[in-house]
Amino acid sequence: KAIILSSKKYVDIFKEYIPENLWTKLVLFPSDIGAIPKIFSVSERQKEKNIKFLCLASDYERKGLELIVKAWSAIENKGDSVLTIVCPKFPEYLKKNQNQNLRLIEAGPISDDFKRDLHLTHHVALCPTLIDGGTNIIEAIEYGMPVISSEYHRSSTYIIGDMGFIVQSPFQYYDTRHYGKTWKSIDQYLNVVDTAIINGKYDSVIEEWTKYMTIYINDISLIYTHGQNSYNAASTILSHAKRNSLLRGLYLKTA
Repeated sequence: KAIILSSKKYVDIFKEYIPENLWTKLVLFPSDIGAIPKIFSVSERQKEKNIKFLCLASDYERKGLELIVKAWSAIENKGDSVLTIVCPKFPEYLKKNQNQNLRLIEAGPISDDFKRDLHLTHHVALCPTLIDGGTNIIEAIEYGMPVISSEYHRSSTYIIGDMGFIVQSPFQYYDTRHYGKTWKSIDQYLNVVDTAIINGKYDSVIEEWTKYMTIYINDISLIYTHGQNSYNAASTILSHAKRNSLLRGLYLKTA
């Protein structure tokens, strides 16, 4: 009776591969997040005088952390700002070059308590990816953190209004111009991306990450404004309760 999609970009994929006689059954579901807002105090963040960025990643290469490190290095006036990256494995060269502005934590998966402490003591969440993502964004907004994310097919569903920035990308895995055509697997897609990075096609991506991080470094008040907007969204339109309410409405309508 109904085919439920959660992102406008899914509609393009849907219409590309599904017969037109099924298009009338399409229902766009406003939220696929289901955030559960955490009870916390911003006072813990306000104790930190220097701006602290947090990046939680499951894979160094597939999440595009090399681009983040290059963007961070390109910021000339970091001051006392710090970038903390948590990832299961880092390249050896990077571990040798970390400094007071770059903190690497080689771990994963991490405990809920440690993850909570990281969110409470950092100001801005960086959520890069070359393929897909989402969980790290959800966790960040649950703790009222602004988010800078890579562009992919669900990023605009997560980051709504003034709660952060989306970095544009030359390629997206589920792009209907290429998905199943230019590449037919994740490995083929990553080969295309790696070649593009080598050829400088991702230089604009690095510049954008640099730009948005610099904006936050220079304006801590914007961090708290975006953070409040983030928490408000997690408490309302993007919340677990709102999602369930919308689903129940769809169930009743189709029944």
